[in-house]
Amino acid sequence: MHQTLLHKLRLRSTWAKIFTHLFLIIGGFFMLYPLIFTFLGSLLDKDDFLTITLMPWPSGAPDFSNLLLFFQYDGVFSSIGITLASFIFHSFWVVITSLLAGYVFARVDFKGKTFVFYLLMASMMIPTTATLLPTYLLYARIPLIGGNGLNGMGGRGLIGSWPVLFVGGLISAYNIFLIKQSIAQTGFEISESAEIDGAGNFRIVFSIYMPLMRPVLAVIIIGLFFGQWNDYLFPMIFMMNTRTSSLMPIGYFVFEIIEDVTGPSGTYPNYPAIFGVSFMNMLPPILVFAILQKQFVEGLALGSLKG
Repeated sequence: MHQTLLHKLRLRSTWAKIFTHLFLIIGGFFMLYPLIFTFLGSLLDKDDFLTITLMPWPSGAPDFSNLLLFFQYDGVFSSIGITLASFIFHSFWVVITSLLAGYVFARVDFKGKTFVFYLLMASMMIPTTATLLPTYLLYARIPLIGGNGLNGMGGRGLIGSWPVLFVGGLISAYNIFLIKQSIAQTGFEISESAEIDGAGNFRIVFSIYMPLMRPVLAVIIIGLFFGQWNDYLFPMIFMMNTRTSSLMPIGYFVFEIIEDVTGPSGTYPNYPAIFGVSFMNMLPPILVFAILQKQFVEGLALGSLKG
């Protein structure tokens, strides 16, 4: 009787694993289908693309010229360079401010701490688009910059210049929340022991907690990279007047490339070329996520526990 019941439980567990893996494989295929379609579609020529059905497949030898088209435009490497520079700059400051503020909210007691923390969390409820106009006016009216006088008038301030890519977004309420939750989940025993040994707050944050926060820092880094690499709206609004198009971040510059490869109006677009440019633009975020995937999952789990 016992052996029969055990056999049934094992059989049920086996079938459950089979259905689970089957479901994940099918779901994974549907999620990867746009990426696969984009890559295979880039290997076709303009005329063959019109004959495809469910999945594009080259009738002859694959043509990789559409994938290389991305790198043939003047200024693309400068655009990638300024995007990476902005990403590194923001990563440095966001990590520093998030670690310090997260530690303060998790470990330091001061009057009004709860109110300040909830006020910070409430700022995440404000849509980014609602802050575009005030931010634009703020950057355009900075005194003594970009032709402005002491009253902030007469010029364009930071609008249309590359420094505007580096002045905002240095503090993130969401990332502060993640660090705060992670420190609370880790516990305070280790920091209390360090305080007894004479360690100061900065040493506790950067020598003790920072190495423990690597999974959460991976979440922050991935989010910042995706945001910087795919950012289209910010450069479109704040850098439209720039005299050097190569200083446009890649999130906007790639749309200029796609507009060029689309072809003249009145003809059907060159979809294989568009797919080639799009796939090469998608590749860096995919690689970054693949490299940091394990830490990303651990960081989300660590940052979501305990309040």
